[in-house]
Amino acid sequence: MNRHFILLIAAVTFAAAPLAKGQPDFAIVNFTTVDDPLGTKGTQLLGIYENTIVGAYVDSSGIQHGFSYNDSTSTFTPVAPPLAGPTTVAWGVSGNTIVGDYVDSASEAHGFSYDGSTYTTLDDPQAGQSGNTGATGISGNTVVGLYLDSNYFAHAFTYTGSTFTYLNDPLATEGTGAFGIYGNDIVGTYYASDGESYGHGYIYDGSNYTTVDDPLGTNGTGVNGIYGNTIVGSYSDNSGTHGFFATIVAVPEPTSATMLIVATTASLLSRRRRRHLGF
Repeated sequence: MNRHFILLIAAVTFAAAPLAKGQPDFAIVNFTTVDDPLGTKGTQLLGIYENTIVGAYVDSSGIQHGFSYNDSTSTFTPVAPPLAGPTTVAWGVSGNTIVGDYVDSASEAHGFSYDGSTYTTLDDPQAGQSGNTGATGISGNTVVGLYLDSNYFAHAFTYTGSTFTYLNDPLATEGTGAFGIYGNDIVGTYYASDGESYGHGYIYDGSNYTTVDDPLGTNGTGVNGIYGNTIVGSYSDNSGTHGFFATIVAVPEPTSATMLIVATTASLLSRRRRRHLGF
């Protein structure tokens, strides 16, 4: 059975989370709905760089298509690798480069990059002929993603245009995936042998892996993105799946920990990620 790296469109509901004592008040304003006109069954925005937003929509037949959206001109542009079959998702953008994944006519998943004129398939050589690769984030010239091995365990990678480098959290026994990158920091999720759905988030700074477990995540935590000193992700408890954002703060020496995650939980209800990193 093949596992494909395609995000299912899900309805989400946001609610304000109470501020911790001593935090400054703030407001989030100017919400703007963006619906691809062809997305009769849903539109989701997955990445942003300046005025360019990327994502995927589901058409009337239930097929996913990637797109980019220019916020300045309110125009949609298809993101459609020529080898794609029924499904494409655009996951991330940096400068003029878009990354994502697609399913071909043989129902195999492949990563891709697109520089505005040329699509390049990104298949991790460790994944074998079947592909089973997803490109999920980009910062500058570095792409992060994951591939599935013959046992459908995920392995994270970075790709610089010529070289794949592998990231396997030392605590992982059932797979590691990379989902976001900012500068030298990479975030993602790993799985250990502690349950069907019990993932753990992590931050990798180029030298050390730091596990990120939301204290409320009794059924697992995943980290999906990073920007500056803020990470975003989701955790699961007995009531469902909830989004969170958290702040990374330095811990002074001589403590052995390199970071402290100060979590601020938001009540984002969404679908629970599937095992093996939710694709």
